[in-house]
Amino acid sequence: MTCVTNPDQAVPAGVAERLEVQDRLERALEQLSPTHQLVLLLVKRDGLSYAEAAKISGLSIHTIEKYLVEARAQLRVRLEVS
Repeated sequence: MTCVTNPDQAVPAGVAERLEVQDRLERALEQLSPTHQLVLLLVKRDGLSYAEAAKISGLSIHTIEKYLVEARAQLRVRLEVS
């Protein structure tokens, strides 16, 4: 069993950076309204079409498009500031 005295040695190059980006993204997502979160996750994470996301969320396709644009813009601003 190996004992790691320096925590930086335990994390391969690039992994710590990816974890930091993931953490920043999660915090930015939490700041979105629940509807913006839902739309973004349905379309971007789950890969649903606008029509599928509209059916699941009970929103119109136009509203899905609008919320997606707004959510992405809000995330972009929040991630630039972080």
